Amino acid sequence: MSNAQLNSKTILADVKQQLIECESKLNFLCGGYPKAIVRDTSINSENIISSINTGIPSDILINRADIRQAEMELKAANADVKSAKAAFYPSFNINAF
Repeated sequence: MSNAQLNSKTILADVKQQLIECESKLNFLCGGYPKAIVRDTSINSENIISSINTGIPSDILINRADIRQAEMELKAANADVKSAKAAFYPSFNINAF
């Protein structure tokens, strides 16, 4: 056997072991004993997406919380820079006294 075949068999064994562990964890969470979970592997049982939502990637990224947070931090930093620049200019204050 070649190295590629041996590597593939090793990977297959690891995947099968992970599958058994996941099945055991799922059965434990459901209150059952470890057993194989029956799956329907036919191609007809899969839900195929009939339409794919399209759009500009930047529009889609706006929905992410980390992107919104970074945008707000950038706006806050920009406001800090503007106020710091304004503090360098002379000011003239008029008050009642």
